[in-house]
Amino acid sequence: MKRLILLLITLISFSLYAQFYTGEMGFNYLNIPVSPSSQAFSTAGAAATGRTGDLINPASLCAYAEDRVFGVNYMNYIAGSHFGLFSYSFGQSQAFIKYFNSGAIERRDSLNTDLGTYSANVVILNFSRAFSITEKMKAGAGVNIGVENITEYNGAAGTIDAGFIYKNIYSDFLSAGISIMNLGAVYDFEETSMTPARITAGIAIGKDDMPFAVYADAGKILDSKYFYAAGMEFFLVRPVKAVPEQVSFQSSTDSNLLPETPIVPEAESQMLLPADSAAADSTPLLSADTLPSAPSDTVLTAMPPVLADTAALQAADEYQSYADYLDEETKKEELPEVTETMNADTASATNESESTAVAPKPAVRNKGVFDPLAFSFRWGFSSDRENLRVGYGSDLFAGLTAGFKISYDRIRIDYSAKMWGQLGVSQSFGLGFTF
Repeated sequence: MKRLILLLITLISFSLYAQFYTGEMGFNYLNIPVSPSSQAFSTAGAAATGRTGDLINPASLCAYAEDRVFGVNYMNYIAGSHFGLFSYSFGQSQAFIKYFNSGAIERRDSLNTDLGTYSANVVILNFSRAFSITEKMKAGAGVNIGVENITEYNGAAGTIDAGFIYKNIYSDFLSAGISIMNLGAVYDFEETSMTPARITAGIAIGKDDMPFAVYADAGKILDSKYFYAAGMEFFLVRPVKAVPEQVSFQSSTDSNLLPETPIVPEAESQMLLPADSAAADSTPLLSADTLPSAPSDTVLTAMPPVLADTAALQAADEYQSYADYLDEETKKEELPEVTETMNADTASATNESESTAVAPKPAVRNKGVFDPLAFSFRWGFSSDRENLRVGYGSDLFAGLTAGFKISYDRIRIDYSAKMWGQLGVSQSFGLGFTF
């Protein structure tokens, strides 16, 4: 909580300082969006999560806790200039290199004498990281280092970024964020000037099961007027997420797989003997009282007829004839074979039951026709529109931005364009790989 309060105090102090600062600015390239996700929304998205590239709230990287994303972006800017951006996101962190080349620019003196051409070149390195304060509160910070060369002019800049996002405010689809970007200084080996730092606050409306997302920002760039920006994304095609299903399985103790041997309950103290047995009278030969005591874990099961006859003869303790004696001896010899056969049948049934048991495994729903394809359309506008309208017919779309994102599995393609009125159109192309 102390870190959060300190961050808010810093951002508010910068906002007040920015209203009165009137010094010179340098390194304006820091505030030109290159990645299509930034330009398509006119840089709106202070409360957005899951963004990569430049001019994003560093707290937005909290969505990349496990995935690694490599991106390549190119933008043909106005007046024949070019931007490029190579980014790599991993473990809630991001590193990118951004470059600018102005192309060939004519060089003339005060008398309009042609002095040839020159070009401006800028390279900026960035590293940012997000942190999870709580499940809803995310923070982030970053550092930028850049160098600039324009003919005989050389400069170096160092800036910092900071941001905070509060997710699910009052509902599960509303988030708010605030960020401060490019706060630092430029040194040209003679004097020092401030960089065009910008502070932005905004909201985001959207969640996974909504067909659209809305972003709205307002802020101020140091030594410039206040600005506003807004953007929207429509999700036309979304991949269907896998849904786990219940899987039933057969227990290894299925009674149908065990031998069909009747079990005599303990409550039944009598055991029925054959009718021709000597124990056919009314007094039972085997009962709970006549049986020897057994441990508590012993289970009484029904005896096969061979064992029952043997027990009856033993209980009578006499032979009716020599033939009865021979029958008893024969049954005694058969007893081990019967016991061994019962044990083998029981073990075989148990093994067969265990082999046919099916372990529970998570199942997923079959993919749809378009899975894992995703496609969305983006558009935005900002206060640049007021500065670009100079009375021409092309001013109708000046300051508007539009683009799209299409992805299949782990490959993503982004595109965006911004209308600059009479200055033309800048287009940004992006290619991303997730692994």
